[in-house]
Amino acid sequence: MRRVIAAFVAVLVLPVLVAPARSAASGQVSASTNSQPLGLYKPVTRFRALDTRSQGGIAPGSVRRIQIAGRGPVPARLTAVSVNLTVLTPSRTGSLSAYPDGSYVSGSTMSFQAGQTIQNAETVPDHDNGYIDIRNNSAGLLTLVVDILGYYDTDAPQSGWYQAMSPTRVLDTRTTALGAGQSRTFKAVDPTGVDDFFILIPTFNVTVLTPSRSGSLSVWASGVGTPSTPSLTFTAGQTEQSQLTMGLDAHGSLSVRNNSAAPLQVVLDQVGVYGLVPAYPSSYDGWGGYARSYDSRAAGKGPIPPGGVVRIPVQQTLVAHNGGQLTFSGGLVAVSMNVTVLTPAVGGSVSVWPTGSRESAATISFATGHTRQRMLLAAVGSSSAGAPATVELRNNTAKPLTVIVDLNGWAEGPWSG
Repeated sequence: MRRVIAAFVAVLVLPVLVAPARSAASGQVSASTNSQPLGLYKPVTRFRALDTRSQGGIAPGSVRRIQIAGRGPVPARLTAVSVNLTVLTPSRTGSLSAYPDGSYVSGSTMSFQAGQTIQNAETVPDHDNGYIDIRNNSAGLLTLVVDILGYYDTDAPQSGWYQAMSPTRVLDTRTTALGAGQSRTFKAVDPTGVDDFFILIPTFNVTVLTPSRSGSLSVWASGVGTPSTPSLTFTAGQTEQSQLTMGLDAHGSLSVRNNSAAPLQVVLDQVGVYGLVPAYPSSYDGWGGYARSYDSRAAGKGPIPPGGVVRIPVQQTLVAHNGGQLTFSGGLVAVSMNVTVLTPAVGGSVSVWPTGSRESAATISFATGHTRQRMLLAAVGSSSAGAPATVELRNNTAKPLTVIVDLNGWAEGPWSG
């Protein structure tokens, strides 16, 4: 049986499925619970579900209902959908909320700054009617593009099931700020009753509140070493949000470190948990750290030229990091990757797609001079039958780009052995 490692780090972005609830900045969380298991993840070739440039922008405070089920390769029944949300040059700073149709979410799931195009990937559960809702929480008209990246099927949950929960505050540094360079350890919550943290992989909503200095934040499983790759970067004065699914140590603990030169206000709310059943290999796996798969600063490489495409050897990286012993019994379908664009000379974007296909849509957008990180669950492909899986990344800007890609987990297809 394939080894199940507790220190798993995946990149599934999951909304808060409660009502009523407050945003992370409010300091309050709901006491209600909404549990829903998720099936196995199945990536698809990206296709567009909404483009308000042709369908009309979303007015302030308004909700746009989007059909997901039965479109393209998505089946009529599913438990959740993975979508890429792109907010195009918003006129006002604000946020949006993505949630199951008919539910209500008072907190935001994606924040943005006026004038800055931004993307984020989110996994939104489906409450059996095949639709999701997007609400514009800002005071300006919202121009939004929604692309479908994959879905969770309705296979009976065994390993890899997900249980949504009321957002439970596990860390709030507003009472005692997280100092420059400081780390803090906290414990996750076990809502399953299993009482075995080794088989739990919690999902957190991470918010950095109006930092005074630009910098980054690292979150990792305690006791497995301190990662050199940050989990979240931020710009001075701009609240930044991200949602991470992080593996725990044997005591159910995680650590967070402030990599910036000034104190930080950080809030972490636990919004769900994946469970791994020891009797079965998991459809998700990983480790407590990162494995570098690509670095344009490395000898013999150099910055990616304008319009240039590079191939990232993701399967070879995963196998090498695991001492050559790793096999993918269910087939490697996606990798969890942290993409870093270092101080770009011009604002723009990069696109990431499975080798063997090509997409015109941007995957990560960034502003001039601002380092941008994004964690993705990216579908993989290969250039020929039997070849190791790879992904490709394209520089969509007019200047060379310095790009780093680190891997921290992967997803397999349905277990067949």
